[in-house]
Amino acid sequence: MTGNERPRPGGPQPNDDERAELEWLRVENQLLRTQRDVLERIATGFAEDLGIAWPGDTARPGG
Repeated sequence: MTGNERPRPGGPQPNDDERAELEWLRVENQLLRTQRDVLERIATGFAEDLGIAWPGDTARPGG
């Protein structure tokens, strides 16, 4: 078992194909999270440049 695998108590263990797919999905999820974070930072930068408040942001632009 590698560090990314989680034991499944009481259930059948995934076969090799399922394990490979789970690993691929974990890698893809990490990539998507990274892309989301980058895009959020970019959007925040544009919003700050335009003086627009970002949803959930309590700080006022320019202050």
